Amino acid sequence: MDHILKNIKKLTNKIEYDAQLISREESLVSEIEKTRVEGIIIGVIIVFIFIGIPLLLTR
Repeated sequence: MDHILKNIKKLTNKIEYDAQLISREESLVSEIEKTRVEGIIIGVIIVFIFIGIPLLLTR
């Protein structure tokens, strides 16, 4: 009987751990989606600074 209870405890711990991982992943994906547009805008600005301005100055 003790062996069965240990297995059940291991199983519930594994399920709890997996649920926490899924929750963390969902949180991470949600935050990435929120900042995606901001990242694209910042990237375009940086590209303009490093490439666009020198091209405009050399003409």
